[in-house]
Amino acid sequence: MPIELVALMVIAAFALMILGGIAYQKNIDRESVQDDEVKTRQIEAHWADIARRTGLRLVRKSPYGLALHGVLDGTPVWFGLSAMADGRDRWWGIRAELPQHAVKLLVAPADKAVGGSWEHTIPTGDDEFDLVYKVHANDAVEAFHAISRPVRQALLALGPAHLNVAPGVMELTVPFEPSELDDARIISALELVRALALPPPPRAHLVN
Repeated sequence: MPIELVALMVIAAFALMILGGIAYQKNIDRESVQDDEVKTRQIEAHWADIARRTGLRLVRKSPYGLALHGVLDGTPVWFGLSAMADGRDRWWGIRAELPQHAVKLLVAPADKAVGGSWEHTIPTGDDEFDLVYKVHANDAVEAFHAISRPVRQALLALGPAHLNVAPGVMELTVPFEPSELDDARIISALELVRALALPPPPRAHLVN
């Protein structure tokens, strides 16, 4: 067999191998894209259902980037779902306006370090809660009364979360995987907004 023909056969076989590899990779990429699209549609449908039940407005910003805007029981809220960093760390959270609150505090998992200069770490007297969370604040009395029993129950139901309360606003962030985004946790987050939206007792009625 002429050497030129052998060379052509080798080149043809090599070309077929390359084309086959490209086709295989394209098929894998196509399946990955389809899986992502299915997951995105499932999450968006879930959040659309939440919007219908709460009367909030669904806003789609990007894949894994959804938000609910509106008023919940008289409290303006922004309820968001997003992807952070490289897309593997995801979170959802709520931002709500609390004009009646002047307290500033942070609630974080007890095993997490927190930044900022806080004067007090406040035990609530709720042993179950105090094992899971720490409350950091500068005004211990106001913070103690802000973290009421309904607030503590909602945070315990949520699992690991960070709650920031500043004068006039609250922000809650909760890490999640899509499989963990269930109604029970979302309801707990909404109950947290409702509990924090209650007017605080007058300063004169606060007892150390």
